[in-house]
Amino acid sequence: MSRITIKDIAEMLKISTSTVSRALSDHPDISEKVKIRVREVVSIMNYQPSEWGKNFRSKKSRLIGLVVPKMNMFFIPSIINGLSSVLTEKNYHLLILISDEDMEIEKKNIDFCCNYGVDGIVISLTSETQDLSHLEKAANLDIPVVIFDKSIPQDSFDEILIDDAASTSAIADFLIKNNVKSTLCIFGNKKLEITKRREKGLMEKLSDSNIKATKLYAENEDQARNFVESVILTEKFDSIFAMSDEVLAGLFSAFNSLNVSPKDYLITAISSGKLTSFLAKNISIVKHDGFEMGKTTAYKILEKIETKSTAVETKYMDTCFQEAVI
Repeated sequence: MSRITIKDIAEMLKISTSTVSRALSDHPDISEKVKIRVREVVSIMNYQPSEWGKNFRSKKSRLIGLVVPKMNMFFIPSIINGLSSVLTEKNYHLLILISDEDMEIEKKNIDFCCNYGVDGIVISLTSETQDLSHLEKAANLDIPVVIFDKSIPQDSFDEILIDDAASTSAIADFLIKNNVKSTLCIFGNKKLEITKRREKGLMEKLSDSNIKATKLYAENEDQARNFVESVILTEKFDSIFAMSDEVLAGLFSAFNSLNVSPKDYLITAISSGKLTSFLAKNISIVKHDGFEMGKTTAYKILEKIETKSTAVETKYMDTCFQEAVI
């Protein structure tokens, strides 16, 4: 059976489509008798109003485009949950697009959002993204954009970020306090600003100490595992730092494959804390909350949609250092 439309209801009742529409909206110009007849037919025929039609009339799609560089199990799901918790309550829906760490796909995703008529775009940039000219297309169409988590130096769009330099500076203080002599530092993709900021915060503080730091860069969990396996048995470290849950997972995969005990190292990481609770008890972390970042990003994009403000703000999410209790 094909979908019932307002036109079908109007033909059945021999009234105009505008009368049906106003009856469904409880318009005062429509008699109670007509409203009752319309509601009866709607109930019998299981009529469902068209969201597209309502949105077209209000000039709103009620869609927020979410563009992410990749989908993984470590951080993005909690971001999505946070976004959804706010947007669903405000009767908005997420249109999720994955850029696969490819700037050309990211550009196409932005074009798709613009052509689809989304009300706003929230985006985490790819490792290849060096300029934001493709986001200007959305801005020129009065579609607000908020960047979260992964960004580049810019002052054109709102950002919701972790204070990466402060986070790794706190890690460095902890290593110094514990008299670490040599540490293995596992960073993410070398191209990403988030990697550069975390590396800078850690290395600047460690440069004032006697701690020897060996750096590795891994784009994903598998690379982290392979790189750790290549050095962990041949070089001596008393500490290991992982800049994200993804490379932390790679580190513990290497431990398992080489039968190495994590208890032999002072381990630190920047983490949501969910993964670490399953891996080992001796992991001290700078804890961030993806769910809260998602909520904060949602509130910001809704604010931009509702106020049409052109002011640009960078907001840093709160983090806290949690020392392992063994």
